[in-house]
Amino acid sequence: MKLSKRFFGLIAAALLTTSAWAQTMTFTYAGDVTATPSEMADGSWLVQLPGGTDLNAAITGVKVNGVAVDATQVTPNPTTTFITEGEIETFVYDGKAYSFRFLAGEYFTAVIFSDPHVAQDDYDGITVANMQTFVNNVVNMGKDGGKVVTFNKAPKGYVPTADIVFCLGDMDKDKASGTDFTTATAGFNTAGIPFITMAGNHDLSPDLWDDGSKGVTWGVNDGGAYYDGITLDLITAQNNTAATNGGFTINTFTQSGGEVQIKPFAFTFKGVDFYCGQTYWFQKPYDAPSMISAAKFYAPDGVIDALDTYVTAREGKAAVWMQHYPFNYGSDCDRWWLNANASGNSLDSEVTSAYTTAAQKKDKLVEIISKTKNPVHFSGHVHSTKTNTYSTLTDYTIDNTISMAAYVVLCKEGVGVVEIQTVTF
Repeated sequence: MKLSKRFFGLIAAALLTTSAWAQTMTFTYAGDVTATPSEMADGSWLVQLPGGTDLNAAITGVKVNGVAVDATQVTPNPTTTFITEGEIETFVYDGKAYSFRFLAGEYFTAVIFSDPHVAQDDYDGITVANMQTFVNNVVNMGKDGGKVVTFNKAPKGYVPTADIVFCLGDMDKDKASGTDFTTATAGFNTAGIPFITMAGNHDLSPDLWDDGSKGVTWGVNDGGAYYDGITLDLITAQNNTAATNGGFTINTFTQSGGEVQIKPFAFTFKGVDFYCGQTYWFQKPYDAPSMISAAKFYAPDGVIDALDTYVTAREGKAAVWMQHYPFNYGSDCDRWWLNANASGNSLDSEVTSAYTTAAQKKDKLVEIISKTKNPVHFSGHVHSTKTNTYSTLTDYTIDNTISMAAYVVLCKEGVGVVEIQTVTF
């Protein structure tokens, strides 16, 4: 059978496009960096390079079919052309076209929610069933039939899925066993998604439970210190599971003095440092009360010093910061910075500290946070979605989970927060 010239023309045109069987162009990179291209749905090939890579100085050589070729014979020359991250770059050699997208650092998506108050019927609490629906919708974001989120600053072809999830406290009702919360959020663990949680003022005394002058009471089955232990054990167990799922190590900040430590913590996930202050940064540790003695509180200066030392050693690293209380928003905001309980009583006036005013503590924390790269702060507590500033710091508060709202945050290795969207699940 005689084939037409048109047929041969179509074959030639096809050879000019990138396909799985035709893709044979690879690159060598500065600094002995290696990267294995992966095919994308549009037929281009994604090249993922380490965070901080200068794409316009990264490529040092070209190979076709595994054999080095003269880069000047490639149009345009990959070693000298200007590369725009995430945009298709097409190189032609010997009549064949090869299309790539280059990324310097991995993009990933964090989901941040707060104040579910699971089963706390008297305080805007979400039911276990509705919380499970919320969790299921987050888990399935970006998957078939799931919520579709489009970031304006994401590379083309990026589909956000929940890579890591945070709860910013007020997990369930006061003095709860934690069973309702763990049942309602179990879907994150089942899906293998790192799920980090921390304490809010409804999870820990002495901030909300006004059980005496110091806010912590003794009791084998009902005291504030007893339930603090349950809460802290729950958080530790959950975050250890998250660390296993996410492949990271959690570093806690403690001090000598005070057997009950609130333990703010930090970890690194996909090239970004996450700092989690629990109810609030610099909350005082205490010795638990007994049947005959009150709790003894300690100034949190040691925790402040431990955090400062840790951050100084990692100065300039991309970071995301969070705690339950807003940094500078809410009618009683300064109270919690001074460790006062719900009645406004000082928790430990007899202990000396280098930080005696709310401003001193805030300014010290801003000083520490400012050592990190591109820092953004997230918080909850006020049951509203707002943006506030203190000094050089921007703080994003999120509505409580009964509204099914969360922040969906585009992050990038070595950069930190790239874009924030409020999403209803």
